[in-house]
Amino acid sequence: MTGESAELQTFRSLSQSLLSEQSLDATLRQVARLTKELLPGCDSAGASIAAEGKLTTLGATDDFTLATDRDQYEANEGPCLDSLRSGERTVISDLSKEDRWPRWRERAVKKGLRSSLSLPLHVQGKTLGALNLYSRSSNSFGSEAQEVAQLLSSQASIVLANAQLYEQSQKLSEELEQALETRGLIGEAKGIIMEREKCSAAEAFEMLKKISQNANVKLRDVAAEVVSRVDSSRD
Repeated sequence: MTGESAELQTFRSLSQSLLSEQSLDATLRQVARLTKELLPGCDSAGASIAAEGKLTTLGATDDFTLATDRDQYEANEGPCLDSLRSGERTVISDLSKEDRWPRWRERAVKKGLRSSLSLPLHVQGKTLGALNLYSRSSNSFGSEAQEVAQLLSSQASIVLANAQLYEQSQKLSEELEQALETRGLIGEAKGIIMEREKCSAAEAFEMLKKISQNANVKLRDVAAEVVSRVDSSRD
């Protein structure tokens, strides 16, 4: 729209991407790309996500980001890991003058990295990742750039929160589906026992429970075995 600032255009684009049905990686790539476009000093960007005990880079704008992140993961140190562990932003003004992270620093300097900004991604009070901005020039992330980047990292946090919510809802859906399946299976097994033993539904269920307890086998598996045997006898 004519007259819109670059920042407003960026946040409008981000809002649209947050409402889309893109994958987590694709949406974070959109955040990283727009961050790079909005901040002149940013040469590359991406997000480090902590999941299942390990770190993964998503949304990387280029191979430089992937390599820089991977070096941090392997060295188990670096600005990205500091942000993840502390929950605070980590700024490097000139990496050639840094004495932090000696194992990672040497490799990063050789690759051409000079300054960076890592911002934690918070979801429900937990730090699940970090938005990482990298530059081949020194002093690329001053106070103004940091504040803009903070707003962008908030958008990335929303992406993560949405992804986590989706994953939780999917898990709940699967659990409910399994519960309904189990309920149906037990009901079928009860019907078989009632017909065979000429007993009530409550008595049939008690029989299934007793077999489950004595054999130390889940009730669902006992029911599945009862149904399977009847199905086999019909074949």
